[in-house]
Amino acid sequence: MRVSPRDDLLHALLHARDQTLHSVLEEVLEQWRKAPQQGTWILSQLAKAKELQLCHHVLQAMQENHLEVSTVHFNCVLSACARKRQWAPALMLLTEMEEIQVAYDTISFSSAINACGAIWQLALALLEKMEDQQVQLDTIALNSLVSSCEKQGRWNVALDLMSNMQASEVQQDTITYNACISACGKAAHWLEALALQRRMRGQALRVDSISCSAAISACAASGAPGRHWFIILGLLDEMQELLVSKDSVTYTAALQGMGEERWQTALALFQQMTDESIKKDLVAYNAAMSACGGAWPHALTLLQSVPHELGADAVSFGSVISACEKSGEWQAAVLLLQRMFVASVQLTAVALAAALSACARCAQWVLALTILEAQKTVELDVVVYNAAIAACEKGSAWEAAMALLGRLTLSAVELSWRTFSSAISACAKPRRWREALELLRMVPWETSACGAAMRACSYDSSSHQHSGIGKYKRA
Repeated sequence: MRVSPRDDLLHALLHARDQTLHSVLEEVLEQWRKAPQQGTWILSQLAKAKELQLCHHVLQAMQENHLEVSTVHFNCVLSACARKRQWAPALMLLTEMEEIQVAYDTISFSSAINACGAIWQLALALLEKMEDQQVQLDTIALNSLVSSCEKQGRWNVALDLMSNMQASEVQQDTITYNACISACGKAAHWLEALALQRRMRGQALRVDSISCSAAISACAASGAPGRHWFIILGLLDEMQELLVSKDSVTYTAALQGMGEERWQTALALFQQMTDESIKKDLVAYNAAMSACGGAWPHALTLLQSVPHELGADAVSFGSVISACEKSGEWQAAVLLLQRMFVASVQLTAVALAAALSACARCAQWVLALTILEAQKTVELDVVVYNAAIAACEKGSAWEAAMALLGRLTLSAVELSWRTFSSAISACAKPRRWREALELLRMVPWETSACGAAMRACSYDSSSHQHSGIGKYKRA
């Protein structure tokens, strides 16, 4: 197969080193003088290859050699900025276009807005400049900005932009709606997401798997887990009616919206993925494990079924350990911690706290403290300490609880009322009323903490003395 001269030049540019780049550029410029369209093709191919630096070199060489530089050439380089999400070079190019009086067009601004990525404020400022320069607004430019807002969950700005599109008679398409539905989903505004999906159908726009998955995600993220499970199942049925294909993202979102009470439905959905030959990724496995709640045998079965090539991660183990904790299966929780170590899976504070809570449920406070002391790599947070102190509370190990509390106060971890409540409860059964009252003075009074302190101060039948709580009453 014969290779054209322009292909040779493109290959030479892509593989040129610093010392040979100048000579290759001279060849490109010579070709440009003979056939300008071929030079423009080379610049566009460099942009598609995301070779932003090379694009700059070519553009600069053109100007230094007094070749005519047009909007098309700048747009090629701006598209490279967009592909690499390089907003700073994109703004510099727009400024340069203004300085040398090369006209902007819609593509120029669309690419620059795309280059802004998740920096929606900067993208919005570019849109305003676009309007000031009386550059024609189009669907691509506005979709880029809506997508930027979606990445940051700025659902209200995204919806305002959609309204502006309608007012400016700019066509809205499936991409516009999908980005807005996703933005609403990230902010857990499920009603708005469903309303947008209905509007799509009303405008005869194609509802695709992205639209439906985003709406399902919005329902899953809103309120308590499992609150909108019935709506999610309805959306899945609607996809079936509209012949919209489901994928792993769709089912994962649905699994996350089932809640622990609907674990059987979650497992049925997970099985449905197999029936429909949908490839499961680790996120789908983790969502199914998490949905099992207290059904720890099923969660454990799912963990064991994770394919070797995917490899269970900290989220996988954490979900199953949490399931064991909810069922009081402390032995299984501890064994899973050991399995994480054997599998070289990085232990997280979430998994550790769940294992300690499982020990707490069965008053295994010595084991809980042993596990806690053995951890050298996990950054301990207040949830971990609360779980360990709760284990001491169940075993009435007030001295251990006080020691943990003392260590916690010396760390940078912010304490919660639950921390003190568990420590006070640990003092209740052994009648350590002085310690309980001192702890109570350190935090705002809360029902469970006050109740525990009162139990600690109850009548001691062996000494027949009251503690005298009165002197600790607050004004």
